[in-house]
Amino acid sequence: LLDMWNDPIQTGDLDSVVKCGATDDISVVTEPFCVLSLPLAPDLAQSLHQFENQEEELTGENVWISEKARQRRVTPARSLKSMRVRRWPPGGVLLHLKRFSNARRKLGAPVELPARWGRARLAAAALHWGGGAQGGHYTAAVRAAGDDDDTWYHCDDSSVTPMTAEEALDRVRQQAYLALYLPQASESSSLDWWR
Repeated sequence: LLDMWNDPIQTGDLDSVVKCGATDDISVVTEPFCVLSLPLAPDLAQSLHQFENQEEELTGENVWISEKARQRRVTPARSLKSMRVRRWPPGGVLLHLKRFSNARRKLGAPVELPARWGRARLAAAALHWGGGAQGGHYTAAVRAAGDDDDTWYHCDDSSVTPMTAEEALDRVRQQAYLALYLPQASESSSLDWWR
């Protein structure tokens, strides 16, 4: 999948937002990203919504203490952390779907990944076949180069077989572990390809 990407890989900006439990002050740290790990949801829009609206509770040594809390000599019992996309990578993005639980079990719920997302197209997906993290087999669904949305290929070790867009999107829906979205050639320099 990475070979299909523009070279060099361009990053976007991800904001890590932490809120102090004592003062409600907020710290925002921006970091680069080119792969976005998303929770499983029925479709891409809901996965992105969950990603940006889930809060992680930080406690103990991980709690963040704002400067105001330090001045008051108050230590909060917790702080809350969330993530949000500030700027998408201009050359496209690799989405990682969290298909495995902490117990190393595969989460098999289907996820609707659209063939087109804004002005970007699904270019390829890594598919995982099998029931858990301990085993299974990876293959790939790859869209043909150019403007042809109907021709896809299933790559399974040394075997490459053509398939229809309908077959490809069904396999992606059921088995996708990674999905690569690339802007159309005319949009490659745009930071707004996802709109």
